[in-house]
Amino acid sequence: MLEGATTDGSSSPSGLQNYIHEFTATLLRIPGLAVTSGKVRATAYVKVRVQ
Repeated sequence: MLEGATTDGSSSPSGLQNYIHEFTATLLRIPGLAVTSGKVRATAYVKVRVQ
C-alpha cells in the first residue's frame, strides 16, 4: 500500500500518519466529441484507514 509513497511529515493527535503518492493519468478523446488542446491539472484527496 505504501510502496512509492512518502510521508508528508505530519501526523494527527490520534497517531494517524499522512502520506503522499503521485499518479499519472492518460486522457483519451470521447468518441463523437470535439477535442481542443490545453492542460488539465487535478487533485484528488483519498482517505484510507487501515487497522
